Amino acid sequence: MNPLIDFPQTPFGSLAFDTIEPAHFMPAAAHWMNVARERISAITSNTEAPTFRNTLVPLEFASKELGVVSSCFFNLNSAETNEDIQSIARELSPKLTLFNNETLLNEALFLRIKTVWENREEEQLDAESARLLKETYEGFVRNGALLKGQERESLKSISEKLSKLSLSFGENVLKETQAFELHVADAEELAGLPEATIASAASLAKEKGKQGYVFGLDMPTYISIMKYADNAALREKMYRAYGTRAAKDNEYNNEQNIQELVNTRLAKAQLLGFDSHAALTLSKRMAKTPETV
Repeated sequence: MNPLIDFPQTPFGSLAFDTIEPAHFMPAAAHWMNVARERISAITSNTEAPTFRNTLVPLEFASKELGVVSSCFFNLNSAETNEDIQSIARELSPKLTLFNNETLLNEALFLRIKTVWENREEEQLDAESARLLKETYEGFVRNGALLKGQERESLKSISEKLSKLSLSFGENVLKETQAFELHVADAEELAGLPEATIASAASLAKEKGKQGYVFGLDMPTYISIMKYADNAALREKMYRAYGTRAAKDNEYNNEQNIQELVNTRLAKAQLLGFDSHAALTLSKRMAKTPETV
């Protein structure tokens, strides 16, 4: 049984992480993408006039399970990754990007959403429903639904490139995080740290065949040291190591990825009618424009 397809009964619908294995992710993602496509097809083939009830509501739930699977996977990839997980990420990310492009650039689907948006006054929606309609309509527009012809194809290519660059960037950061270790021999240097953090470092040192304590750059360890350690030198070492991940002169350096991300984000923003990536991003924030910031 795949617990990401046949979700077990758990308190509050929480995921049964103790039963989830890496091999479950790709079949589950493929399954729920197909289900979502069928649900979206049912929306677009509906012969009734578009309404909030027959368009926005089913769309909101069309990819619910896929969202659960992808959220589970990418959280795991960030928190406790390994080569198997990263291999899956390289396969899954492009498929999710393709699915998102299919959905957000689905002309028949957007036409129904646009019709509901234009007739929103007649719908007499409550505040929550009106908010969902607004966010959905604007989300489609901001992701190229109003583009035509070659511009649509360009946006698809840009989205795929951004997905690959973001994945590569994240992989480099993760590998640098995993490669780092700080060996401390003297327990007196650990004053102020919680017992659990010290015990974990002692266990890691033993696992690596070293005396004393070994600290990694995982978030629980990093936060514990930065928050509780009396030793300023220890805090500085961790701070500098954390802040310079993938910025050293080695195979994990992200400089090229950053340059390409900046240029590709600019190309996307300009294709969507904005002067810069900052303008695109801030248009949905309180500041609204880069000039305000």
